[in-house]
Amino acid sequence: MTYSAKTFARIGELIQGILPDGNTFLVSGFSSPALYAEAILEDETVGKSELPAKTRQAVSLFLKEYGPPAALSGKSIRLTGNIPQGKGLASSSADILSVLSVMNNYLRAGCTPDDLYRLAARIEPTDPCLSQDIVVFRQQSGIADREIALPPMTLLYFDAAPGMQVDTIQVSRSYPAGAPAFYRRLLDR
Repeated sequence: MTYSAKTFARIGELIQGILPDGNTFLVSGFSSPALYAEAILEDETVGKSELPAKTRQAVSLFLKEYGPPAALSGKSIRLTGNIPQGKGLASSSADILSVLSVMNNYLRAGCTPDDLYRLAARIEPTDPCLSQDIVVFRQQSGIADREIALPPMTLLYFDAAPGMQVDTIQVSRSYPAGAPAFYRRLLDR
């Protein structure tokens, strides 16, 4: 039997900042039905493919928390998708969350999307790819604080630097002293 889990990219961070408690956050963008990552768990006889390092780490972490490594004996995880790598479109988050989702389904671990977000955030800052809603999301801890309703809008994505990639783990922002209070007021409005 084959198991599959598809996760969609989150296009566009509407607001990203820091709060008075020192936690950074983002207001997540819109789910794109066109950009996805899909993890497929199948019999190893179908063929074995090498997973990226972060998704291998997700497999190990999930098995450590929710099931013995032998649970995947004779199984292989294949990852496919079309999210451009290194462009800040949540490609790593979608890969990791797809793999975690398919393992959760296969092992019947009963994890919620919030559980999977917290697990993914232990590997790298993550995005809320499993949510269809626009949420205030703490990337470092994988916690969705609340949903936000926005008026209808259109978002256009284009690659202004096609030859460049972003290492989201290395991105570090600095905020001026008044930023936490500003962002708190902005989110409260």
